[in-house]
Amino acid sequence: MYEQKRIRYEYFHRPLPEFLKWFYQGLKAHISVKIHNTFSHLLGPKKYLNLLKKIRSRKLGNSSYVEIRGVRPESIKYISPTREEQKWFSTGKLKGGNWDKGLDEYNDLPFHRAMVKRIEKGLEWDEIEEVKEARKGGIKWPGKPYKVDRDIEKTEELLKSIKQEGYKTQEELRDTSYEAAEENWDLKALNEVCVDLDRNGNPLFVDGRHRLSIAKILGLEKIPVRIVMRHKKLEK
Repeated sequence: MYEQKRIRYEYFHRPLPEFLKWFYQGLKAHISVKIHNTFSHLLGPKKYLNLLKKIRSRKLGNSSYVEIRGVRPESIKYISPTREEQKWFSTGKLKGGNWDKGLDEYNDLPFHRAMVKRIEKGLEWDEIEEVKEARKGGIKWPGKPYKVDRDIEKTEELLKSIKQEGYKTQEELRDTSYEAAEENWDLKALNEVCVDLDRNGNPLFVDGRHRLSIAKILGLEKIPVRIVMRHKKLEK
């Protein structure tokens, strides 16, 4: 039901060519995740991730497979077609073509607009139109309609923590190094905001909108991000 509402919403809020592109990208991502999940189940998650690393590291050259770097939140302006569910299976991937063109703007996300109204304008969540729409289902939001209020609670806790204690890296929160986390495939310890890199090296949003939106609105200078996929032309 949720998926149908989302498709209907996108159909009525995008020009037909954009909707068809959005639908095609989503279908490809869905099939890709299904295939990767099958192999991950057969081989075991850690063994499968190690296999992907071994294959893709040959093409990466001097780039790190799991690369985490600091970026300005405001430099993340567009949303990559890579879906959140692909953030591990697409790590280290080099992809050509025009997938980094004609992308939606991050600041237009309903969730980000809602966060601006909450943090900058001081509105209560129940007063925010995007929240009302998210509860009905259809618009892009972190989690399904019945999880919206739970998501809001977590968002408030994260906002309070960042305001009081500053933005903490996963290394700090998990008390482990990124290198150790990669060696053991401790995914929680590597769970920074995820981005792809376009042909010009610009970061494109993949996952972690709660942290990114808070960082943008609070005007933080830099946050750590994990690189997922890179455009092939970037390596030349």
